[in-house]
Amino acid sequence: MEAGDHIRVDFLIAAVGFKIDFGLRPELAKFSDKIALWNDRITLPKSVPAVVGTYPHLGPTFELEEKIPGTAPYLRRIRNFTYGAMVSMGLSGSALSGLRISVPRLVSGITRDLFIESAADQFKGLTAHSDLELVGPLDFRRTEATAS
Repeated sequence: MEAGDHIRVDFLIAAVGFKIDFGLRPELAKFSDKIALWNDRITLPKSVPAVVGTYPHLGPTFELEEKIPGTAPYLRRIRNFTYGAMVSMGLSGSALSGLRISVPRLVSGITRDLFIESAADQFKGLTAHSDLELVGPLDFRRTEATAS
C-alpha cells in the first residue's frame, strides 16, 4: 500500500502501543515524580530497550516505591496490578496465566499492611477483653498445688 491508498475491510485491528507515565494519570500526577522507576534503580544495559527503565520499580506485593526513601511513604499504599508491573513482578494482572501466583501475593500484601496499620487497636481490643470464657464447676485459678 502507498500513502493515500484506500482499502475496504470488514475488521481492522490497530496496535498503537502504550506508554507508562504516571504523570498522565490525573489521580497520580501530583506525586508521579516521587514514584521509583527502574531507571532510578539500575543502569540498563544497552541490549535492553530503554522503555524498560520507565516501568515502576515495585515492592514485593505490587506496591509503589519511593524514588527517594522517606519522601513519600504513602506510595506503599498504592498497588500497581497492571501490565506496568511486568518488569518488577513478571506475569501479574496483565495475564491470566500469572493470576494464580500474583493474586495471592497482592492480597497478602494488602491484608498484611491493613493488619499492621491497625495492630495497636487490635492489641488494645485483645487485652481489654474481660469476658469469662471457661466457666464451670472447676476452679481454674492457680494455687500452690498447681504452681509446681
